[in-house]
Amino acid sequence: MVQRVQRQARAWLPAALGAVVAADVVGGVWDITAGRSTAAEAWGPGATLCAPWPMIAFQVVAVTVTVRSRRLPGRIAAGLLATACAVSVASGFFDGQLARADLSRLEVGFQVFLLALTGVLGGVATAVLMARPLPAGVASARD
Repeated sequence: MVQRVQRQARAWLPAALGAVVAADVVGGVWDITAGRSTAAEAWGPGATLCAPWPMIAFQVVAVTVTVRSRRLPGRIAAGLLATACAVSVASGFFDGQLARADLSRLEVGFQVFLLALTGVLGGVATAVLMARPLPAGVASARD
């Protein structure tokens, strides 16, 4: 059962990452077309409708390592990804970008949607991290 949960979580990681990256791209382009950012600024530290590019790059690398390695590097990457997503969601509420006065209700809704997607990505990474196979010789509750 535990190994099945871990396999499923690993299978969902790329999809969750794809959703987050797609939302980041849409948000960055939206911010540019709204005239609030240039292409060079949209994915920078002052990003309004997307994550900054270093966070996006980190998420891509962490998911890649987690999916490719079922051993310690994969667990470390999953733990770092889960932590980074939690920090990202928390900072989304405190960095001054959420629900700024110059944003429309639709844009604020998009910000909340992106935070939710980031939370899902972090949750899936947590599932990978927490679903540890039982040591050899230990019976599960279903045996």
